[in-house]
Amino acid sequence: FTDWRGTGMGIMEMSHRDAGGPVQNAMSSAVSDLRDLLQIPENYHVLFFQGGAHGQFSAIPLNLGGASGGKADYVRTGFWSERALNEGKKYLDCAVPMDAADVNYTHIPDPSTWNIRSDASYVHLCANETIHGLEFLTEPDLGPGAPPLVLDATSTLLSRPMDISKYGMVYASGGKNLGPAGVCVAIIRDDLVRREPHPLTPSVLDFALAADSQPIPSVYNTPPTFLLYVVSEVLQNVQQRGGMAGMEDRAMRLSGSVYDVIDNSDGFYVNSV
Repeated sequence: FTDWRGTGMGIMEMSHRDAGGPVQNAMSSAVSDLRDLLQIPENYHVLFFQGGAHGQFSAIPLNLGGASGGKADYVRTGFWSERALNEGKKYLDCAVPMDAADVNYTHIPDPSTWNIRSDASYVHLCANETIHGLEFLTEPDLGPGAPPLVLDATSTLLSRPMDISKYGMVYASGGKNLGPAGVCVAIIRDDLVRREPHPLTPSVLDFALAADSQPIPSVYNTPPTFLLYVVSEVLQNVQQRGGMAGMEDRAMRLSGSVYDVIDNSDGFYVNSV
């Protein structure tokens, strides 16, 4: 914290502009480990932003909705998808193709029943609604020709294997599995990065500016240097603990211990999801 590898200064004091320096090396290491852990295809960018997932609630419609505004569909499964929807409405014509409130948040209806608009710029999902309790345990399939899926994976990323290729974009804030709060990762397919953003998109939320910064991505503006160093350390630890298979096994064991109590409580505890 105060003396990084004998340099006499902490990594948070070091410049993110130092090409090949400790900060950029930590960022590049984090990207490389994420690509390895999640088997991210080469045509996806791995970008870091500030502002958490809430920042991406605005960045997504501004970058993916078109320069003059367009349409987006938001699958509403609980509190966090509602937050994303409310932000999207500020910029785009937003519709709700499936509302889990209609089934009292007890389950997620099959995607084949969702009323997806074919001309929507994207379909937004929240992988794990930590307040209402609904979670996608597999990657949903909207069928051929459907708009790209955009996934808020804040509480799911790094807890199980994921097929990133099923999505146009996957994003997750810190404060959960990724690392400390204050940093957000966005994994975005190249064709979506190259969409023309809304002209009022703030530079710090512009996908293309982050992807094209030099000498490495995500240094268009000053990144949260110490937080990204911690993220790189977390990802190395995940590698050492067996990668995604190891993390999934741990998550299943921990959650299983809770569900076992519920299931064996003779009705004292009830789980309606």
